[in-house]
Amino acid sequence: MNISKVCIVILVTALLALTVSCSDNEDLNEKSAIRKSTDKIAQEATEMIKNPINEAKEVAELSTDRAHQFEEATTQE
Repeated sequence: MNISKVCIVILVTALLALTVSCSDNEDLNEKSAIRKSTDKIAQEATEMIKNPINEAKEVAELSTDRAHQFEEATTQE
């Protein structure tokens, strides 16, 4: 009788431990899914900010190059 009670307590404890560990894994998976979504949104926002800045830098470089070409052309004449 005493041994059966000990076995039942061990089984119940094992089941509770498995239940708790499974729910923790689900939380970790959920957090990683949320983390992935957050990272994706952050990457898109970064690209939305960087692309116009890079394009503006390219336009500024072209403008500077053309200004130098114009100055060279005027000094040669």
